Amino acid sequence: MANPFRSLKYLPWADLAKSAAVTVAIATAIDYLLLMGLVALNSSAAATRIPNGLLFLMASLLPLAVYFGLGALGVFVTSRLFHQVILTANTMWALVACIVVALFIRSLLPIPGLFIGGISYLVVMGMAIGTFVYGRRYWRY
Repeated sequence: MANPFRSLKYLPWADLAKSAAVTVAIATAIDYLLLMGLVALNSSAAATRIPNGLLFLMASLLPLAVYFGLGALGVFVTSRLFHQVILTANTMWALVACIVVALFIRSLLPIPGLFIGGISYLVVMGMAIGTFVYGRRYWRY
């Protein structure tokens, strides 16, 4: 009987870890800029004109969109910057795992952020869905 975990040792873990680090660094920078923008918006008079329904919608849907975008950004960074990595379904699952580890390491650092925090089920599922929706063209190879 074949060992299903045998293919894990042949994956390009070093390049995927570098790609995950670049992805989380880009996402952290964007998250920090959004936080600074909201702090500036909060101190302005324009913040009082935003309807409460829009704020509720943004508070409930934006975290899902952020983690979906984080997974898609991971595939984009890997395909553009790390040409030696051949994206398949196996490598995309490994990329999701590397991004989860990078997010865990980022959560240990005292970096302020708006959306990107610790690891939860929502984070992993949003990243997996974003990775496989954006990386759909790489599934069969």
